[in-house]
Amino acid sequence: MIRFLNAKKPFKIALWDVKTMSALSKTDQVLRRCEKFGLNIVAISQARWKGRGKKKISGDRTMFKVLCSGKTESHFAGVAAILGPKETKALCSLKPINERILYARFVSNHAEMSLIVCYALTKLY
Repeated sequence: MIRFLNAKKPFKIALWDVKTMSALSKTDQVLRRCEKFGLNIVAISQARWKGRGKKKISGDRTMFKVLCSGKTESHFAGVAAILGPKETKALCSLKPINERILYARFVSNHAEMSLIVCYALTKLY
């Protein structure tokens, strides 16, 4: 089992409404913040990436895995989650439900954890 949940060490989860991660500079900015603040998981709304599934991306010092759930034909909507190395190893299931909902399940020797990333429109464009 993977030890990513530990009662003696803080576990940091953040939520960021980035507006778009289709620009490479925005992705780099998010990864730098993950490294700077030692974030374990970052849930991203309005990621605007095409497709669904997993992608590996590298920061300055760390390799991250991005779980994404977006539309297949356009850069509109979409949610994502950025995982650190330990959280990547603990990932046991991923269900990209639609472009607004992502479900991931993690297993560790201390606990099991479900992550639901969702986004609801506040106004129509």
